[in-house]
Amino acid sequence: MEVDWNVFFPPGTRVIALPGWRNPRLYVRAESYWWRWWGSDFYPAYRLSARLYRRMVRARAAGGFFRSRTAGGADHYSLAGHLENFLPGAGVLAVLVGTEGPTCKITLQLASKDRIVGYAKYAPEGRAVARLAREHLMLSSIPAFAGPRSLGYVRLDEGAMLVTGALDGRRVKASLPPDGQVKGFLEHLSGDSGIEVWEHPWFRAVREDASRDMDFDRCMEVLSDRRWPVAIQHGDFAPWNLRVHRRGGLTAFDWEYGSMEGFPHLDLAYYVLQTAALIHRWSPERAARCAADCLLQAYGDRLRAVEARTLVRLAAYNAYLESARDGQSEHDVLQRWRRSVWDGKTG
Repeated sequence: MEVDWNVFFPPGTRVIALPGWRNPRLYVRAESYWWRWWGSDFYPAYRLSARLYRRMVRARAAGGFFRSRTAGGADHYSLAGHLENFLPGAGVLAVLVGTEGPTCKITLQLASKDRIVGYAKYAPEGRAVARLAREHLMLSSIPAFAGPRSLGYVRLDEGAMLVTGALDGRRVKASLPPDGQVKGFLEHLSGDSGIEVWEHPWFRAVREDASRDMDFDRCMEVLSDRRWPVAIQHGDFAPWNLRVHRRGGLTAFDWEYGSMEGFPHLDLAYYVLQTAALIHRWSPERAARCAADCLLQAYGDRLRAVEARTLVRLAAYNAYLESARDGQSEHDVLQRWRRSVWDGKTG
């Protein structure tokens, strides 16, 4: 994505680009050692090799080894008024450019004095705007503990911006099986009463777009022996979208794939699949077995093994379908990996 970084920083602000100006992923205010060290922590990294690389980049940034540039004139700085409306006195500390694609967004980390006070997501157009609108709707609907507070949503020409409150706490380790806190968090998002699987709103919605290769009737038959509650579903539930706050509980962010009419247990299966694929680089077969085992360990008193395996397939298919809607090719490595899970070839 071509980014005019000038629009995010006041005129005259010194800015560095990480890992460099040729292919920037993160823009950071560079006026002092503290700003460079603090802002560079926003550089994304989860695998061990990536975390080590981030540590090296941060050390070089703090030491002043990256060439800085100066933000342009006042005509470029177009977001100041909008940010002031939602978070008076806050300034942009760092600007993270999302992964290339139709839903690519830019995330601003906002600071005031010596603390992070919020975040602003900017979607330039199209599909990204639709996802951002969905996230705003979810943050306005979910329980307060489940995510950051939405401070405002505004349309900007063809784009949009969502401003949220700060997220306290530490990152969640991408370990498998997941920590017990993960199950506890999801339990609080599931409803009490259940309905027949044939009438469940999640199934009714997803089945309309079902691939001919996905035997939905068989899945529904497997799950038809019990009633299933309607759950709040995050849709992109993974360690990198979670924080452990100071009180010990979890908070989730990036709710752009969320639904208030989701199916229970899919988020946990998705968590395992994403972590296995992107962090541990496991085969689809191994990941699917681990996901089913995690479901049985967490909900063995209410799930049969065949139901757990079916839920894993559905979680993989739902992720595949959402990525396809975002324009991801079926030949993409992760899409082919997911397909190996949901088409039944993993056993």
